[in-house]
Parts: sequence; structure tokens; C-alpha cells
Amino acid sequence: KNILLYLSLFLSLLSCNKPVTGKSGEEGIKVEEIVWDGVKRADITYQLLVYSFADGDGDLYGDFKGLKDRLDYIDALGASAIWLSPIHPSEAYHGYGVIDYERVNEKFGTEKDFKDFLDAAHARGIKVYLDFVLNHSATDCEWFKQACAGNPEYKDFYIFSENPKSDISAGKIPTIASEGAAGYNASEWRAARIAGVSENLKFTLDWNSTPPSLKVEKVSDISNTGTKPSGKYLWWGEGNCTEFYSQTPGVYTLSLAFKSDWGCLVRTSNTSWDNGTKYGAPSGSNILEWGVPLPLSNSDNADISLPGAQFFHSHFRTDAFADFNFGAAAESEKSGAFKALAKAADKWIALGVDGFRLDAVKHIYHNMNGTENAIFLKKFYDHCNASYKASGREDDIYMVGEVFEEANIAAPYYAGLPALFEFSFWFRLQWALNNGVGRYFYKDINSYHTAYKAVREGAKAATKLSNHDEDRAGSSLGKSLEKEKLAAAVLLTMEGSPYIYQGEELGYYGTKERGDEWVR
Repeated sequence: KNILLYLSLFLSLLSCNKPVTGKSGEEGIKVEEIVWDGVKRADITYQLLVYSFADGDGDLYGDFKGLKDRLDYIDALGASAIWLSPIHPSEAYHGYGVIDYERVNEKFGTEKDFKDFLDAAHARGIKVYLDFVLNHSATDCEWFKQACAGNPEYKDFYIFSENPKSDISAGKIPTIASEGAAGYNASEWRAARIAGVSENLKFTLDWNSTPPSLKVEKVSDISNTGTKPSGKYLWWGEGNCTEFYSQTPGVYTLSLAFKSDWGCLVRTSNTSWDNGTKYGAPSGSNILEWGVPLPLSNSDNADISLPGAQFFHSHFRTDAFADFNFGAAAESEKSGAFKALAKAADKWIALGVDGFRLDAVKHIYHNMNGTENAIFLKKFYDHCNASYKASGREDDIYMVGEVFEEANIAAPYYAGLPALFEFSFWFRLQWALNNGVGRYFYKDINSYHTAYKAVREGAKAATKLSNHDEDRAGSSLGKSLEKEKLAAAVLLTMEGSPYIYQGEELGYYGTKERGDEWVR
């Protein structure tokens, strides 16, 4: 009720065309500037991207020294915490493909530079939260390399399957099991360089069938008969392009000592590489069976994988990421991946960080509407909170999860975490400001908080306008200074712990139309 009363008064003030008056007949009340007394009351967190915020050594790339030099600026904004984009080594500029969870990216400086920044932030009463990626690592991560090399210590860190569609339908992959067959998406699987195939093989290409087909058999004799040129080629291994032998019209064979960690393709040219000359497997059926013809396609032509080649799953549909395998949620803390990530988190807690922002938590177990993610997250939070208290701190560790969804989908995740980003806040506020209709806003937001507290007493909504994955608030509000000011006022007076995204305090514009970099 107090919030509603305050907002009503605030909106009334904005709409006044003359001075606010007191009792009837009195002069207009003089409105004086309020000077901040320096006490941080709003629980504001400033989100910044290390690589683009401040350069401290002149190489035109953001770093820890630059952050330390700008702490007085952040302090003057009234921020009581900073959320840093991933600080770990990564081939991706944004850092979300982590190579090593226990090191800092050398582009940002040394671990000592980070500790100097951390200590300087704490001296100003500013906490520091690290972005932590639990869903996946980079394929350049040593854990993934060891898993692909067959190291038994790491082989279960990731999701491997020779036949994802079949294994998902049979419930053999715990992170996708609760979705059943609907959890299979061919575009989310990539051939992993693991095991591979090293065999004496005979390939039979039947160009008379519709569509053409390829049959592969294990053989002891790799001698070849028939005639060349045939105009048909097998592309395989490390850049090998070997011509088939013609047998009867439309039938071609090739026997060889085959070794490939990705598979093969059929080509009708050894000089042209466009799609018209490339024949592969239709997506989702690219693992052939020994001795069984596999239909080929020259439009939907994925790499042909042989039995024994394994696959890794990546929800984010890129070869650069590999999803972790935590096993069944109820026992996820026993998995190797959980233990390794918890160990890494412990290192940063011991160093002095105050909390974590957890990336993409709705994708850890793929049924985002199920209970598995909340069960997993509670285990991870409880572990980190115990480590935090063991380090000598009396409060609870801060941990906020990213569930990029409406509030009704995010609410159940409070069973696992004390704080979640409230994307619905910005969705509703943006609509209200751009349509000039405010009467629904408070009722909507209040209903979200009621839902949160039904799951967790003391649930903390991390309110925000835009962030690094969205168009800039200034652009979304039509570059209207009046709307931007009102958005900021509502953000900083509504219930919740507000986040300010770097540059938002300056009214930055930018859209994702040409890529994420334009909002980062």
C-alpha cells in the first residue's frame, strides 16, 4: 500500500502544471533539491561488462585496473554491489564459453589485479558478484578435452550419446529425461571429436536408389576392383578426398583403411565444394548402421557419422559450447561436473567475492517447467553458502539466477535460489510507458511478488530495465528523456533489488538488430 501511495503521489507530481500547493489559500510549496547523504539504502547493483567498461593499461580493452580506477564513479551512483561479466579465460569475447573456471582472463589482468580491485571495492562498501556459467563450458575447456580423450575422471562431465534421439526417448539422458521424446532437437547436437573410427571399411554408393544411398561394412581385405574415373568421391578424415571405383552402372565401391574423428561425406566433385556437389545425411539420422544403406541428401546434408563416433549436446546450438552432465537432479551433487564447479566457486569465495549471478539456469535441466533445476540450484546454493560462512562471513551468500522468462515461469525457481531476475518488470513497465497506460502496472507487479513469496519467504526480485541480452532501454523507449527518467524512478522505488546496466545511467541507446555487440 505504501508503494502504491508513493507512486500515486509521484505520478501526480509529474503531471502538475503549477506548483504543488498546501492548504487552501496558502502559497505554493517550494520544492528544494534533495542532496544525497551518502548512505546506500536502495540495494543497487551495477552490471558491467569487464571487456568494454574501462581500460586501465592503454590497450583499448577493458580490464581490472580500469575497473578499480572507476570505483569512485560507481560508488557515487549509490551502488552497493557490482555484477561482473564472466572474468574467466574464454575464446568468446563475451566470456560465456569458459575455458578454465579457476583462472582469470589474461586480457583483464592478473589474479592479483582482480584481488586489488576486489579489495578496493570492499573498502567503499561495494560487494562484487561474479557471473558463473553452470549450463555448459567451452569445448576448449580442459575438462571437455580430457572427456573426449577418454579420461575416466572426466568422461561423465558431459552429455555424450551415439544416438541422441533414441537415448532421449528411452530416458537415458537425465538432463533431458523428463521431457521424453519431445526433448530431442537435432540442431542441438554436434559431433564431438571423441573416439572416432579407425577400421578397414568398404563403402558402397548406390546412385540408382532414390535418393542415393551409402552402405558401410567392416572388411579385412581393402583391395579395390572396378574402373576410374567414376566422378564420385568420399570426403573423410583430415582433408582426404578419395575417388570411388565404378562397378555396374550407378553403383560405386571403395575399400580403404579409414580413420576419421568426424565421419565422412560423399562428393560429386573434387574441386567444387558448393552444396550441389555435397551429399550427406539428413539431420537427425546421421549415424548410420553397419551394413544398412543410409539415404543421402544434397540439401540437408549433415556429416555422416559411423558407429562408435559420439556426440555432445549443446542447448545453445554452437560447436563452441558443451553441456554439462549432472546426472539425476536429486543426486546431482555426486556428479563430477558439480564437484568441479563447486570447487571453482569455493576458490572465488575464499578470495573474497560476495556472490554469483548464475547464467541460463532454466537450461541446466531442459524441462524448464519442471522441478529439476530448482532442486539442482538449491544444492549448489547450499554448498556455496556453507563455504561462504566457513570463510568467516556471518550473512548469507548472494546468488541470483537468470530465468529469461515471464514471472509465472520464473517463480518456482525461488525454491532453489534466494534471488531471480524479474524480466516481467521491464516487459510490463516498457509497455506501460510506451502506451501511456499505467493502471495495470502495479497490480501485475504485486501479483508477481505474491507468487514469489508463496514459494520462498524473503524472495528477492532483482528488478532491471535492459541488460546485455536486450535492446537498450533508451532505444526501447523511443529515445524519450521523459520516459527514461520515469522508468528509472519506478525502478528505484518499486519493491526489489534494482540493477543498473552500464551506460543506462547516461541514457545509452542501442539495439541487437546488427548483433549483441551493439548493446554491449
